[in-house]
Amino acid sequence: MKGMTLALLIIAPLLGEGFLCIMFALPLFYAVGIVVGRVVDWQRERRKATLSCVAPVLLPLCLEGVIPELTVNRQNGSLSWSA
Repeated sequence: MKGMTLALLIIAPLLGEGFLCIMFALPLFYAVGIVVGRVVDWQRERRKATLSCVAPVLLPLCLEGVIPELTVNRQNGSLSWSA
């Protein structure tokens, strides 16, 4: 909860009047954060091993558009890998 609050306070000056919308949605942010945190804590108690294979699987997806080899060609509405 501290991290979420700090993140929202850091971006507050960038949002201007949009920060008021964030303030109204803040209880929803906290509720989702609490539920996700509890589930993660529960999973960590049950299991000794971690899922360290998730990051290498998601890394190429995060780099799409950054590296030319991982960029998808979007011309003419068809998807094809650029070579």
